[in-house]
Amino acid sequence: KQKTAYEISLGLVGSEMCKETGLIVLVDETGSFGLKQHNGEIVHFWPEIIPWVNRIISILNPGDCFTLIGIDGHGFDTDDVRISQSFISWGAIKAQIDKRKLNQKIKKLKRRQGAKKTDILGALYHAAHLLNILHQSYPNYRGIIVVFSDMQQTAPMDLHNPVRFPQDTRAIFFYVNATGHSQWEQLINKWTSILHSLNLDIQGFYQRGNMEVGFNKLKEILRH
Repeated sequence: KQKTAYEISLGLVGSEMCKETGLIVLVDETGSFGLKQHNGEIVHFWPEIIPWVNRIISILNPGDCFTLIGIDGHGFDTDDVRISQSFISWGAIKAQIDKRKLNQKIKKLKRRQGAKKTDILGALYHAAHLLNILHQSYPNYRGIIVVFSDMQQTAPMDLHNPVRFPQDTRAIFFYVNATGHSQWEQLINKWTSILHSLNLDIQGFYQRGNMEVGFNKLKEILRH
């Protein structure tokens, strides 16, 4: 699987590559990521997350790159890359056109269904792999990871995978605890240890009701 993902991601590296920020958004597509109704059905968070993804695109700078990875039951599959690496042009007008095109792609995306488990760590390994490829060509760029997930890993964790993020990659997490997990501090402590081992600089864990604060934090990161 990794070899295939590597070959695919190599194909995403064009001559006009990002020289500023490589931003990768991970969105949980699994069936458990939503609000449980009285009848037992789950209303997925996907429809309310997509506008947030488009807001993130709106604050990208010329020279940045954007990629969207879907979190399913088995990370590091090539079909997990829902929006492949997209370059934001340097010129202001061209940059706006590029962002509008990305917005349209995002709006047309449909959530993949059928995943019975959630492999957040596998998706993070995939993101690290793609950022490492960028870093080989452009060592001065910075990596930013944005994750939309309740961080409920149900698939087995592969803690022995050697893939690590480039140094100083920043990460921000949204919708953590969104599905009502009661042991908030225990959940955060577990992930903090794992994320630090992956070389991630954690910028914050934000709950569903605290999105605007987290979004402003992301804007601040992109400005500097």
